[in-house]
Amino acid sequence: MDSRRIAFCVQLAAGKSAQVSARTAGYSESYAISKAYQLARDPDVMEMVHELRERAKPELALEAAAVVNEIGAIALVNPIDYLIKETRDGVDCYRWKKPEELSPMQRAAVKSVRLKDNMIEKDDGVTIRKMLVSQEYSYTLHGKAQALEMLGKHFGIFTEDSGPGVVTDEFTHMPHEKMVQAMNFLKDLRQEEAEE
Repeated sequence: MDSRRIAFCVQLAAGKSAQVSARTAGYSESYAISKAYQLARDPDVMEMVHELRERAKPELALEAAAVVNEIGAIALVNPIDYLIKETRDGVDCYRWKKPEELSPMQRAAVKSVRLKDNMIEKDDGVTIRKMLVSQEYSYTLHGKAQALEMLGKHFGIFTEDSGPGVVTDEFTHMPHEKMVQAMNFLKDLRQEEAEE
């Protein structure tokens, strides 16, 4: 199989139309319009496209797992974990953690970061200069309720119709394996967070 056919197969396996796949692979516009469909029906091409799609399945499963892990990080976020208790001049106070102090799971749940510079003016008699004394961070987190709802739907705890506020027959009769899978997932996420 020549390099253009292989490129055509890769594009076709990725979900592109036969015409787009042919043009992307380097075939002429007229060929793409008139012959791409026939090329897609060639047994060797069909076999290679099938093989490429089969190879991609584990990668897609890993990507799906990564998405579920990100949603889990958002769902399990505890805003208090973003604070550090410090004692200043004998008084207990709290500050937001710096970004480098956050765990990967905590960073996944951050929607935006705000940085405030605390400045003072210093007068040396000739010029007045502003000096940076400290920086304070604060965070906006992604929506926990929405993430919990998405996890609940993923694990089959509730459906599109029932929503998170409704206990349904599907939840009360949820297969034991599904419940164990959901509980193990949450336990693993919490353990990963504790280890970091």
